[in-house]
Amino acid sequence: MACGALACAALAGGPVAAHAIVVAAQPAVDATVPPGTVPIELNTRIDHARSRLLLIGPDGKSVVLPLDDDTPPDRLAAKADALAPGLYRLRTEVLRFSNIRELLLIEITHVPLALAGITAGRARWLELRMDGRAALTAAWVWPAAFVPVGSTLLLYREA
Repeated sequence: MACGALACAALAGGPVAAHAIVVAAQPAVDATVPPGTVPIELNTRIDHARSRLLLIGPDGKSVVLPLDDDTPPDRLAAKADALAPGLYRLRTEVLRFSNIRELLLIEITHVPLALAGITAGRARWLELRMDGRAALTAAWVWPAAFVPVGSTLLLYREA
C-alpha cells in the first residue's frame, strides 16, 4: 500500500521545463494591431530551421508564416501582412537545441550511481542480518560501493 502511494506521488510530478516557453510576444493577447512583424521571445535557444509560426485565421485555416533569418537564437519573428480584420491566433512550433553532452553525462552518471547505492544498501542490510563470513564480506562491500557514490556526487556538476 505504501509503495503504491509512493509510486503515485513520484509519477505525479510538477511542471516540466523541457519545452521552449514564450516569454514575450507582440502582439499581446487580445491586442488589436496593424499588419507587420510578429516577434516572439522564448526562454531557450531554438533551432530556426525546424521551427515555425502558424497564423490561424478567423475561419480556422492556418498559414505558415515565413520566419526572418536574422533573429537571435532565442527569438522568432515573421511578417504577417495583408490580413483581413478578425480574430487571429499565433501558434509556435519550435524545436530546442539539445545539449547532447549534458544528456550523455546524465545518462552515464545516474545509472551507475543508482546501482552503487543499491549495492551499498543491500550489503549494509546483509552485514546487519548475517553472521560470520557473509557479514564480514558485506562489511567490506558497502563502504566500497559508497566511495564511487560520494566521489560522483562531489565532482558532478549539473550543466
